[in-house]
Amino acid sequence: MCLQLQQLREAEAELSWICRSKKKELLLLQEAAEGAALDCGSSSSSSSKSGNDVPEDAAAAALCHVEELLLLLQQQQRQREQQLQQIKSLVFGVGRLRHGRLASKW
Repeated sequence: MCLQLQQLREAEAELSWICRSKKKELLLLQEAAEGAALDCGSSSSSSSKSGNDVPEDAAAAALCHVEELLLLLQQQQRQREQQLQQIKSLVFGVGRLRHGRLASKW
């Protein structure tokens, strides 16, 4: 059981690190999406002035795609956080079993 507890703790640490790094990625993507939205808004108003033929439909489609990816990444982040909570619960339960707190109830 000691080996299993060690493996659970290692999995917990790894998943915790993944969650933290993915959160940072999500924040960067959100900032990029917001920046892209602002850029699209300013380029569409200035495109007629500068002669730049950036199709607004293409910019809107790209922004939509970024938003879809962002939602997908947020969903994956929530799943990782749920997995992390499950692992923490298992580690806590195994630790309590190992120290005999639950063993007397069985």
